[in-house]
Amino acid sequence: MYKRKFIYTQNYTILIFVETKKKKKKKKKKKKKKKKIKSYHIISYHIISNHIKSYHIISNNIISYQIISYHIKSYHIISYQIISYHIISYQIKSNQIKFTLYFERTKKKLCEYKNYNFNNIKTDTSYSLL
Repeated sequence: MYKRKFIYTQNYTILIFVETKKKKKKKKKKKKKKKKIKSYHIISYHIISNHIKSYHIISNNIISYQIISYHIKSYHIISYQIISYHIISYQIKSNQIKFTLYFERTKKKLCEYKNYNFNNIKTDTSYSLL
């Protein structure tokens, strides 16, 4: 780079070109951004008494995480298996039993069965299904 300088005298003016050095620009250091996990996927979970107590999170980037508290307010159970259940109330009317299935832990009413025919039923005995 050259700068122009003028020298003025009584009779004439002189134009001089002076070489100047370039100023070096300082490079700004880039700050490293901390990686934050904003979203996660719950792939499989178990529902025990309307709260989630055990779950699995599958991801490649998550090293440590904390889930403090959350609730599922609306959900649908499409398929389930009944391992053990009790008949709480039943009525015997002319060789037909009306009974209701309940979850063992939550005492939640699953479904109600009516008009099941059983042969050779005595009204004095109590029944349990396994």
